[in-house]
Amino acid sequence: MSFKSDFFKNLSIMKITKFLIFLSPLLMLLSSCDDLPANAKPWANYEGKRFTSDSRDFYWTLVYFNDLGNTIYAGEESIAQGEFVEFYNITDSEIYIRYGSERPTYYNLADATNNAIQSTVLCPFSPFMFYQYVELPLKFGKKSDDGYYFSGHGEVGKGVQIGFGGSIGENLQIYREDIQYSYDVLKFKEKNITGTMRWYCFPYSFDTKSLKTIVSPISIDWHTSEWKGDIAQLIENPSDFLQLMLAMPILKKYPYGIYYIELDDYISIERMIRTLFSGFRQSWEKENMADFMYLQFTGDPDSYPRGTFALTETEDGVIKFCIDPTKIFTKDVKFATGRSLFYANCIRSLLSEDRCDVDMRYEIVDAQSPGNADERELYLTLKDPRASRNIMEYLILPLLIENKQRIKDFLLSDSRFAPHGDVLCNALDHLEEIYAGTTELTLGYNMMEHAKYNLSNYEILKLIWDSSEFE
Repeated sequence: MSFKSDFFKNLSIMKITKFLIFLSPLLMLLSSCDDLPANAKPWANYEGKRFTSDSRDFYWTLVYFNDLGNTIYAGEESIAQGEFVEFYNITDSEIYIRYGSERPTYYNLADATNNAIQSTVLCPFSPFMFYQYVELPLKFGKKSDDGYYFSGHGEVGKGVQIGFGGSIGENLQIYREDIQYSYDVLKFKEKNITGTMRWYCFPYSFDTKSLKTIVSPISIDWHTSEWKGDIAQLIENPSDFLQLMLAMPILKKYPYGIYYIELDDYISIERMIRTLFSGFRQSWEKENMADFMYLQFTGDPDSYPRGTFALTETEDGVIKFCIDPTKIFTKDVKFATGRSLFYANCIRSLLSEDRCDVDMRYEIVDAQSPGNADERELYLTLKDPRASRNIMEYLILPLLIENKQRIKDFLLSDSRFAPHGDVLCNALDHLEEIYAGTTELTLGYNMMEHAKYNLSNYEILKLIWDSSEFE
C-alpha cells in the first residue's frame, strides 16, 4: 500500500514537472511581453510600414494650443501628395519616425522658355523645402486615459527643425508642430515693433559726373586683368562700369511683362531685378515664414505664392535661399517671354539638378548709405563664386551684347555721357575680352530694413519706378 501510494505520488510529480517544463517557454514569453511597456505594444500596427497619401490607415491629427497651453483636438488630415511617413527601430523607450518627400522632383526650364533654355533644376522638397526628410526618435512618456503619450523634436538639417507629439492606445493620434526656420537675425531689434521683419531692395543711383555708383540694389566686386587703357583712366573700378551698364535702358517693357506703367518703352536690367525681387516681409499666414514681394504686370506690388521662396540661416554669416520654379512660371509669366527668359536665366545660374537652394553670405550694418538716416542694411553676397559667374554669363553679358547698339546709341545721344561716349562704347565693344580677364567676381543684393513703418503699395511702387537712375 505504501509502495503503491509512493509510486502514484512520484508519477504525479513527474507529470506536473513535464507540464511545467512545457509551460515554461510560454511563461517566459508572457513574462517578456510584460517586461515591455504597454505603450510599445500598439506600435505593431505601424512599425515597419510606409504610409503615403494613398494610405487609409494613417492620418495626421490637427491640433491647436489655447492660451493656457492646452492641446485642443481639431480634426485630422491625410498625408499630403508626394509625402510619406515611416516608423521603425522600436525599443522599450522610443520609436523612430521618418517623414518627408517620397522622391526628388525636377523642373525643366525648357517648358517655361519654349525650349530656349535646356536646363533641369531640382525642386524644393515637401514639406521641408531644403531637405528631403527628417529622422528622429519619438520618446514614450506618461500614461493617459486612453493610452500613452510620446513626443520628439529635432533638426531636419541645418537651420530647419520640427517636432511631433501625440498619444497611442487603441488608435494613433500624432500631430506635427510648425516647421521652424532660423531667421532671428533678420527680425527687428526692437521687440515692441509690430511685425517681425521688413526688408526692401535698395534704390539705384549713379553719379554721371564722377561716373561712380552712389547706391545700388546689386553689389558688384569685379576685378579683371584686362581693365586698362582709356577706360581704366575714365572709370577706375570696373565694378562701376558694370553698374552703369546695368542701368542702360535696353529691355523692351512689353515682352518683360510691364504693361500699364507710364515709362519709356525700355527699362534697365537693374530695374527689372528690383521688379522681380522687391523684398520680403513677415507673413501673417501661420504656415508661411515670409512674403516675398514682386511687381505685377500692372506694376502693383504683390507676394509670390506661398512656398515659392524660403530662407534660413544655416551657419554664422550664411543664409540659404530656396526657390521653387514651378510656382514662378505661371501662364502669364510664360506669355511674357522676356520676363520668362529673365527668370529662367536667374534660376539656372543659382540652381542645378543637385541643388534647389543657394547660399549667400550676409552682413547687417547700421545705416550708412546715402538717403538712409536710421534703418539697418542687409548685404547679401553669393557664397559660391561659380554662381556669380553664372549670373554674368547666362544673364548679364548676353543681354548687354545682344543690345550693344542700343547702349551705344543711348551713351552717344545722352548729354551726360556723350563727352565720354567713344571711350565707353569702345569698352563695350571689348566687354567679352575684359570679362575673360576676370580674376575675381562676387555679386550680391542689397536691402534696407523698414522697421519704423511698413511701406504702402504706393511707396514700394514709387521706390522702384519713380526713382531716377542717374544724377
